[in-house]
Amino acid sequence: MAQNQDQKQTRKQTSDVSKTEKRMIRRPTGRYHDDDFSRYAVTIGAKPEEVFAYFRDFSNLPTFMKDITSIQVTSAKKSHWIVETKKGGLKAEWDAEITSERKNEMIAWKSIEGSDVETSGAIWFSPAPEGRGTVVSLALDYKIPGGKLVEWLTFFTGDNPEELAFVNLRRLKAQIETGEVPTVEGQP
Repeated sequence: MAQNQDQKQTRKQTSDVSKTEKRMIRRPTGRYHDDDFSRYAVTIGAKPEEVFAYFRDFSNLPTFMKDITSIQVTSAKKSHWIVETKKGGLKAEWDAEITSERKNEMIAWKSIEGSDVETSGAIWFSPAPEGRGTVVSLALDYKIPGGKLVEWLTFFTGDNPEELAFVNLRRLKAQIETGEVPTVEGQP
């Protein structure tokens, strides 16, 4: 009976979300980003409201997201992103829009048609058990401009976008918990 109630609750929650979010909920964790969503999670020692507020202020994102050189907010729901990899020298720009947002809980987005990078995703901010902070869960789908060749090049230069998503979550954790992102760049 409890399982039936859980299933009904899950169905109700699913019916309350947008098409993008439904796709994120239904899709299994994928290994290859072209075919499935990539999913990651990290627990951050801060309240969901604090983590959400920090992430929602897009001017904060370049402080912890590797290779993001600029994010310009163009309206309440739209932004322009510029990424340049340090190792491979690859540069990409795209415009993104927020497709769904629940304050202190989640943000979903997708790139605007015609952008260099096709991306969509959602990030969730859930209270961790026993008041131990926030579980930040990221579901991400993207296609790199240039196709498989560029994807292989980024993989071999150490800028694998799939790994970078998890690295960026860990960097977000460090930034919020300590006020800085540890790095070995510039050290011998």
